Amino acid sequence: MAKKHFPTGISGGKQESDPTWQVDDYGNATFNSVDDRTSTGGGGGSGSVTSVAQTFTGGLISVDGSPITDEGTLALTVAGTSGGVPYFSGGTTWATSAALASGALVIGGGAGSAPASTTTGSGVVTALGVNTGSAGAMVLQNGVLGTPSSGTATNITGLPVATGISGLGSNVATFLGTPSSANLRSALTDETGTGAAVFATSPTITGATVNGITDLSATPTRTLILTSAGATPTTTIGASVPTVIEAGTNDIDYYVVDFDASTEERVFWNVVLPDNYGGGTVTAIFYWTNAAGQAGEDVVWGIKARAYANDNPLDAAYGTEVTVADDWIAQNDVHVSAATAAITIGGSPAGGQYFVFNVGRKVASDDLTGDARLLSVKIEYLANAYSD
Repeated sequence: MAKKHFPTGISGGKQESDPTWQVDDYGNATFNSVDDRTSTGGGGGSGSVTSVAQTFTGGLISVDGSPITDEGTLALTVAGTSGGVPYFSGGTTWATSAALASGALVIGGGAGSAPASTTTGSGVVTALGVNTGSAGAMVLQNGVLGTPSSGTATNITGLPVATGISGLGSNVATFLGTPSSANLRSALTDETGTGAAVFATSPTITGATVNGITDLSATPTRTLILTSAGATPTTTIGASVPTVIEAGTNDIDYYVVDFDASTEERVFWNVVLPDNYGGGTVTAIFYWTNAAGQAGEDVVWGIKARAYANDNPLDAAYGTEVTVADDWIAQNDVHVSAATAAITIGGSPAGGQYFVFNVGRKVASDDLTGDARLLSVKIEYLANAYSD
């Protein structure tokens, strides 16, 4: 065991023998006394060292064997709690903490208080030993999250849509970032049509076809059928009364009104148009057949109409008659004319009014050899609402 020697010479005097301190590697001090130590000169007196003492204040360490009056050993003894740590319980005092839990984190107790261990969740201590950004590491503010095995993102904010969400369909991220009608259409995979998104209240729709209704933004077209069975010959230059004809081979029966080939003849219908009639012009298409005719011949049909509101006189002029020519095709075949030009109805036509439609064959302008047989007339008008 190595020993350290501390001479204790006395200034100005002769030293007959040297008392020494010997301290071993473990901090134990041994004092070898002397029988006599004298000092002379320098105006001083003389005396003897009879004992040596050692003290330690502040706690944790105690001194045994003090004082030494002849020979002996000063022993420093440390006393604390197994598993605890020393700490300053005051400015000049030490103390030991209670035993700390194995593998736990140590939390400072503040001035005058002992540090203590604290329990953590499963895997926390292990995670502290893993580099950030690696699997199983703690997540630091502004640090790299890595790839967690699971998680609930209820309170996550600031997630960039374009780069932060996976599994989105093509162009969906673009729509979420800029939710325009064009971006929505690009994100859909079964869309039809183009343009802006439409909502229920007062939408404007252009060029759409819905369940066979074309162009919802325009005024819809409605149809009125004037059948030959419902026709009445006019009192002046009236055509024949409606007659049933039967096609002999298959016994097909149909009504016709015969119009003479040499004299203009006419029929009329009295109808009430629906409330959603918009009050504008109408057009007519003629369905007809014939009793006799030849290639290159045609028939010319004319139509005019009058509308009556409440308290209108019945003896009032029709609007301007409009005509349409149609070529002969074959005997006893159905012939369908083109639509007439716009027909301006006399009066102030509006939905829910009483109307008279007047049709005639304009023999001065056609050259069909035999009688023209009228089957039906289709009137087309524009409505101002889908519901009547």
